[in-house]
Amino acid sequence: MDQQDILKVAEQLRSGAVIAYPSESVFGLGCLPDRPKAVKRLLSIKKRSSEKGLILVAGSLAQLLTWIEPLDADGMQTVQTPRDRATTWVVPTRSTTPDLLTGGRDTIAIRISRHPLIQALCQACNSALISTSANLSGEAPVTSVNDLDRRVRDKVDLVLHEDCLGENAPSQIIDLHSGQILRD
Repeated sequence: MDQQDILKVAEQLRSGAVIAYPSESVFGLGCLPDRPKAVKRLLSIKKRSSEKGLILVAGSLAQLLTWIEPLDADGMQTVQTPRDRATTWVVPTRSTTPDLLTGGRDTIAIRISRHPLIQALCQACNSALISTSANLSGEAPVTSVNDLDRRVRDKVDLVLHEDCLGENAPSQIIDLHSGQILRD
């Protein structure tokens, strides 16, 4: 996608759109986290309980600061240092972060993405994006736009026809403070 296309998608996101887009390993569903109607619609499309919480992806740590408690220097270094595979970190959330994003927890899952499209969209929106796999809850995630279930494809506002980065598994999820691996 060229910059003009990125700006058009960013405008749709600011207007409350829900999109399907590629990530490092699987296709995701996303919207802006500060658009509650869009978040609720995304959860409805996916048939996902709001109690599970969501992942926020961004191109930089700055785009996540609205949603998370300030990290110490070690924490900032850890979440910003690229690893062998995409890694999502569970970190303390601000008290103002809606339960719709956290599932009612005092933590939230964040990832600084290496995908150029995600980086460009986050930059154009000056915001993180919601990221959850673009499949119905309980079904296997998809790695190609061609494999998107019609029940998902027909309900999103826009499908971005770009490739995932080819990682062979969804992101690893690690609790930043305990180091516990929550998903490998």
